[in-house]
Amino acid sequence: RISIVNGITAISLSSSQILLVYWGYSYLGLAIASLLSTVISTILFCALGREHFTWRPQFKGLREIASFSSKLFGINALTTLYSQSPAIVIGAVAGLNTSALYGRANMIGQIYQQTISRAVDPIVRARLANEFRDGVPEKTFLLASSQLLFVVSLMFFGFVAVVADILVPLIFGEQWAASASAMAILCVGFVVWPLNSPTASLLLANGQPG
Repeated sequence: RISIVNGITAISLSSSQILLVYWGYSYLGLAIASLLSTVISTILFCALGREHFTWRPQFKGLREIASFSSKLFGINALTTLYSQSPAIVIGAVAGLNTSALYGRANMIGQIYQQTISRAVDPIVRARLANEFRDGVPEKTFLLASSQLLFVVSLMFFGFVAVVADILVPLIFGEQWAASASAMAILCVGFVVWPLNSPTASLLLANGQPG
């Protein structure tokens, strides 16, 4: 059900973005499309998973949730700051155009995170949590998942690094061709992504967000 909703939401977002920009709404069309896809996603989740919704809110268990979630909020805030600070610093030092080129090159990491990581990480986390509850050592699954994800990451980023000079103009347009060399360099660093991603999942599954 989640896959169905996410698939329809992605299609509606992409198609509405293209149509609205084509109809002359420019950057405003992207914002409107994002709002439309959120509304569609909410409606679909309500329709397909209504038995999982509790419509009467309550504060029972708030302390436990807040204690756990506040640490996750801090982690996400630091992660966002970490990922966005290079573009901010480059923009301040070298100008907006250079910052934009770096941002375009760095987008390959966002594509991997939104496709592969977003699909795999919740499954890894659920499996690790289940093994932790059952008293099964998580080490074997952690190592296996890291190795498998490393192979996927190596193929994904390795391919992009090799053909970045072809891929960037093809996907983003000739105006971004100068960002190809930076993208290839970033891909070399992104290859090791799966070696720490399952570790974060393990700590969350063990109830240790701190």
